[in-house]
Amino acid sequence: MKFEVSERFKTSKSEEQALELLEEQFKKVSKKVSRKGNEIIVESIEATFGSINRKDITVVKLSKKESGYLCVADVTYNPSVAFWVLCILLLFTWVAWLIPIGMYLYHKKIVREAIEKVFNRVKDEAEE
Repeated sequence: MKFEVSERFKTSKSEEQALELLEEQFKKVSKKVSRKGNEIIVESIEATFGSINRKDITVVKLSKKESGYLCVADVTYNPSVAFWVLCILLLFTWVAWLIPIGMYLYHKKIVREAIEKVFNRVKDEAEE
């Protein structure tokens, strides 16, 4: 499953400075943050015990606009091997097989909200 989260912010900061702000904020909410050129690659955002059901990789890109930047996070959000194992093991129960599915969908919401919060913090910090 793929989805995007975007935010536009007005700033006079350079692209490098904006990327550093984003990288700093994503390090607070994820297990692994790396940079490849002008992209920030973020893995396991807001990981908790229930995160064994999912694997998320986010690629964050900045696009220069007339008065600032458009920041787009392209999220690849997939079920993990543990998700499928749990679904198969719990398939023979009455409703327990719904638990991993519910956790998977709930964590998708957590990932989206964490990215939006990071963008808002960077927007607040970068805007003048």
